[in-house]
Amino acid sequence: MDSKPIIITAILILGFSILISLFISANYSPAVSAYSELEECKPLLYNGEGKIDLVFFSTKEQAEKYSETLLSAHPLDENSEAFNVFYIDSYVPECKIYKDAAIFCHSAELVKKAASCPNDFIFVLKDEPSSIRSSAYLNIGSINLNHPEAVIIHEFGHLFANLAEEYVPAKLPFNSKNCVSKCSDFDGEIEGCFEGCSKSSLFRASENSVMRTLHSSHYGEFNSQLIESKISRNTKPVIAGSAIRSVSSCREKNYFLIRGNSDSGNLKITSFSLEQGCSPEVSSGDFSFETRSLSGEFNPSLIFTESQSESREQISGEVLETDNVEFTLSVPGPEGGEITIKDSAGNIAAQHNIENQQNQLCRIK
Repeated sequence: MDSKPIIITAILILGFSILISLFISANYSPAVSAYSELEECKPLLYNGEGKIDLVFFSTKEQAEKYSETLLSAHPLDENSEAFNVFYIDSYVPECKIYKDAAIFCHSAELVKKAASCPNDFIFVLKDEPSSIRSSAYLNIGSINLNHPEAVIIHEFGHLFANLAEEYVPAKLPFNSKNCVSKCSDFDGEIEGCFEGCSKSSLFRASENSVMRTLHSSHYGEFNSQLIESKISRNTKPVIAGSAIRSVSSCREKNYFLIRGNSDSGNLKITSFSLEQGCSPEVSSGDFSFETRSLSGEFNPSLIFTESQSESREQISGEVLETDNVEFTLSVPGPEGGEITIKDSAGNIAAQHNIENQQNQLCRIK
């Protein structure tokens, strides 16, 4: 029996298979290609999983200095075991000056780089003239190194607990609880009741907390209760031995990066992609979001900005409404389903169907 036709057929099949493989390689990005976007995540403080994760884009020395400043503020000082701190020094975020007033470092690229670490809250430290304000937007604090170090305590108050400004005047976030219309509305211990809290007609529970002046480094008794309550709701106790285990790699995880446009509270989802890395698990804000297995809060419509000179008693700042700003929202993958975003009144602001991408490990274009 002549074996030549069989050999020729086998060669043709092999060659055809190689051509198909080359075509696929040229047109699709394998999952490992996304790893090139992640950076080395370096831990400063690690208390195990189920904690509140902070990531700094800075040098190690800067991350140590600012994280120590933040975690020394009450009630964070009594809950340091509830936090993990990481830093990334191999990537320098591109920031802009929003409306010629404040550092604004939020971008989809920054969010994807932060995914190299567990990243509930992100801080970018920048050297700008002191007249340029620091800012807080979504879960990102853009910190001016030429402001008092207490600015990071102030911005964390916005990011973590949705605290309103206690200086006057300022726009008031809908779900904030530290500014009330009458003193009897305070639900908890207070130091006193003082006029002026975002609006001159509202009251605050501390005369000069860090939400009013950067010459302070404390949140005040009432705000501390709000923060401590949120810490307890969003952390798990340390399991024996967990703090000495290595940090689980974010390269082994993935999430949906949802991008949209925010114009003074009018939201529109524009795209989404499946990315590799860690996504936030703690959030706050006026808007709520919900998927099949996750719910949370965020605030894409307001940017908090502040600075302070030595001569001023209260912060010089402004709460700016977003003006055609792209927002991002990270949701753990790879589960599909529909994401629904609602505003402070419970009205649906945006919806998007996320297809089940469990078998598609490359990024969606």
